[in-house]
Amino acid sequence: MKSFFDRRDELGGKPGTHALVVGISTYTYLPPHDQPPDTTKFNLHGLASAALTAYRIFQWLLEQKDSLAAPLATCRLMTAPSNLELEVEKGLKGLSTQCGVREFLTAANEWRAQIRGRKDDVTFFYFCGLGKELSQMEPIILLQDFGDEIGPVLRGSVSVNNLLYGMSPNDRQPDIARTQLSFIDSSRTPLSDVSPYELHNTTPVFDAAPLGLDDRRAAVFFSAPTGEPAYGMKGKQTFFSEALLRCLNGEAAVPAEADDNGKLAWNVTINSLVNGLGPALEALKERYEMGNVQPKFEVGGLVQDAVILRLDKAPEVRVQVTVVPPEAVPHTAIAIQNDEGKQVAVIPAGKTPIDLTLPAGYYRFQATTQTTPAWAVERLMLITPPRANWKVTVPLDPDN
Repeated sequence: MKSFFDRRDELGGKPGTHALVVGISTYTYLPPHDQPPDTTKFNLHGLASAALTAYRIFQWLLEQKDSLAAPLATCRLMTAPSNLELEVEKGLKGLSTQCGVREFLTAANEWRAQIRGRKDDVTFFYFCGLGKELSQMEPIILLQDFGDEIGPVLRGSVSVNNLLYGMSPNDRQPDIARTQLSFIDSSRTPLSDVSPYELHNTTPVFDAAPLGLDDRRAAVFFSAPTGEPAYGMKGKQTFFSEALLRCLNGEAAVPAEADDNGKLAWNVTINSLVNGLGPALEALKERYEMGNVQPKFEVGGLVQDAVILRLDKAPEVRVQVTVVPPEAVPHTAIAIQNDEGKQVAVIPAGKTPIDLTLPAGYYRFQATTQTTPAWAVERLMLITPPRANWKVTVPLDPDN
């Protein structure tokens, strides 16, 4: 696998997605993840999940290159993996790159140049690594050469707001891509012991004016709310990235228009991703038994809806069927039909509650009792990811 994917010639000028994915675990001037942090450099040390996370995102983009709302045109991966990540993921070998200020500025400006005159294109930016917050809603990301003691203290950092504003339409780039997705997978804890004048010395990536008419769909998804940490486990991808990929793979899908055969199409959109990330993170908290640790996320930028991904089939949904009261369970059976009238599940009396996995879509749920006189109820239901529930309340006295 190469670290740069390019099929612009194949797309022949059609709208495409241009992605820049960065994952920095090893910082040249900071101790590695398994060493004590450097007290002279904001108590920071390296990481052991950022590069692996970026690699997983890069893989996903390549796998979904034709399912994205605008097919993947270019994708650049920049990684600085830790030794642990190289041991865990053999695919990372040979993909290490320099991820310092100069290299990042070069990659980011080349990336922006690709979409400056292409209004219908899409950008996808993912950063995973060390991050801090200068003030509320002023997050910064730290590049590989952060702490090199050359120039200002924050020379090795970049303002997220500079990235956002530098991609806005203006006189120099009136036709820049209007759909822009950014994912900042880093902590946003305060940067302490910095003088007020030092806070202004991050490295600008672009000339950026924060004012003016802006009609972009430019959502920025943060893996942590302002002032809080992000979470991951050493040698594995971050919790945020795992939740994100689950959402993109279907857990955040919503129904779109039906196809020629009347089958619903399913998309992941900006709004559905906003709605889906919370439940996905909560599910991971339960899965990993994280105790008091609560992964969160925050969304900023210009949040307007747009399709991110078109699924090639209906996503799987976890469906729980329950009968109440408990006294009704032994004599209540359930039958489920899909939108074609085909019976997809029969649940004998006495077998609820039960968990099923069904493709998202319309289903007809039917409950009948094996009593005299018999009682029945039927419901047409659209089940959508990630979970659905059908709770049948059976009257204890069928005559009432």
